[in-house]
Amino acid sequence: MTTPAEPPGGAGPGPGPTVLGGTPLFWAGLAVGWAIMAVGIRSALSERLARAPALARFVLGFAVVHDFVVLPAAVVLAVLTARLVPAVARVPVRLALALSWLLVLISWPAARRYGARPDNPTVLPVDVGRNLVILLAAIWLLAALDVARRVVGARRDRSPAAGV
Repeated sequence: MTTPAEPPGGAGPGPGPTVLGGTPLFWAGLAVGWAIMAVGIRSALSERLARAPALARFVLGFAVVHDFVVLPAAVVLAVLTARLVPAVARVPVRLALALSWLLVLISWPAARRYGARPDNPTVLPVDVGRNLVILLAAIWLLAALDVARRVVGARRDRSPAAGV
């Protein structure tokens, strides 16, 4: 196995640590992820065998939707942001897109009021659709502020007085 090339200036190896030599945060995330998967598998196996076909349909359906809808959409968004968004704004825009997508996905059933009952107003007492719009506006406002901060910082770094 070869070691990464030394970058100019002697700042140490170029790429970060390999997977087996990952950071403590990597290992903590790996441990938490495996623990969550173990709980899910234990839960699935503890259910009665009569529910196994329903679980299999759910897992396979989720995998198909992920592989043929979610993943291609994420790739298309990544390519579009790489081509259309300036480099200084890519990270905040991609984070805002990802957060927006997750929020809409998670809150969609409540925003559409699935399960609401006219005879029981406490089932969905909050206007989730309005709150979703407020959260999305906040996310994109923070992304715009971060882009502005990055642009100002990049201009300040390029100014001739910055080197003095």
